Amino acid sequence: SAIPARGCQHPEEVLYSESPSRLVVSVPQDRTHAFEALVGADAARIGETCAEPTLRLTHAGTLLAQAGLSALRHAWQSPLNWGRQR
Repeated sequence: SAIPARGCQHPEEVLYSESPSRLVVSVPQDRTHAFEALVGADAARIGETCAEPTLRLTHAGTLLAQAGLSALRHAWQSPLNWGRQR
């Protein structure tokens, strides 16, 4: 895995780890090399975006989770819609 995993025994621990200073940055394909040169070894490519509106999480070639973005958006926003009709 490209993500530092000190002390993590399972992929889920890496995914939900609350290590300080961990950020996700989206960089256009044509700017990837420039971004990597700027941040050096402090960054690792962990995925890519595609046209399909689906999030897939894999580890060592095994699919861990998959969900449509609309379902994920609904799950994220629903608790914030207090008192509003759903």
